Amino acid sequence: MEFNPLNLAQKDRLDSALKADHFLVGDVSFTNLYLWQGARKICLAFVEGCVVVQTTYPNESPFYFYPIGSGDKRAVLDALITYTKAQNQPLEFRALQSEHKDELEQLYPHAFSYEAKRDRFDYIYSVTELIALSGKKFHKKKNHLNAFLKLYPRYSYEPISPTNIPDLMQALKEWHKLDDPQDLGLEHEHRGILSVLEIYESLPLLGGVIRIEGRIVAMSFGEKLNPDMALIHIEKADPSVRGAYQMVNQQLLVHAFADCVYVNREEDLGIEGLRQAKMGYNPVFFVEKYHAHLV
Repeated sequence: MEFNPLNLAQKDRLDSALKADHFLVGDVSFTNLYLWQGARKICLAFVEGCVVVQTTYPNESPFYFYPIGSGDKRAVLDALITYTKAQNQPLEFRALQSEHKDELEQLYPHAFSYEAKRDRFDYIYSVTELIALSGKKFHKKKNHLNAFLKLYPRYSYEPISPTNIPDLMQALKEWHKLDDPQDLGLEHEHRGILSVLEIYESLPLLGGVIRIEGRIVAMSFGEKLNPDMALIHIEKADPSVRGAYQMVNQQLLVHAFADCVYVNREEDLGIEGLRQAKMGYNPVFFVEKYHAHLV
């Protein structure tokens, strides 16, 4: 098995493998991997018609995502078991969605231990519900949206494009100054967003910004996981502008993903405030994720 560092030249092969498979987790899209490569080493191997993603945090053993594609998964998994044993490393899979966990159990009965990771579950919402925000269950979110509309009736929405990316980068840098400088996660995220914006046109992204009197106050971008499901990677806003997050959330769906049934807004990482915010949008289901260890 030959693992090579993530690079843009691998994108088409990974995209093709994902299209041939049924991945609902957001972790393995090329954009997501590219976004977070500053936080960890990410490498890809192409084996038996599949793609294997290897991820390594500093001072830790690598872990893997389930093989992606329509190739011979048993052969890929056998090769991966042989490879990790030869490297004298444990074999760990992360972000296994339920069907991949079930498949792994069937292929290798009693060979792996499994643990559900609630902090890593992806939140899935109805696109029509998040656009309309109707009813009592969305009352708080709708209040923030209405407050924004009342305060800033002349706001504008525009797609992210080469013409506004310089302004957007500057806005992101200003907002990042307000982040906790000790929070490495936010630092990696900030650098990752800027790196994605630098190659934005090379990625299958749909994004938008909200302006007030010409100033960018919110941004978001995502892509289609499949024809029915959008995946939102990033959402950022000026914290001093009430309702900016709710506005860009709604407007991106209206302008870019209204033809999707569902939207995956990724995980909460066990951060209590983030969990409350995500639960407040009333997910229709979760993509459950598991860790698996070869015993």
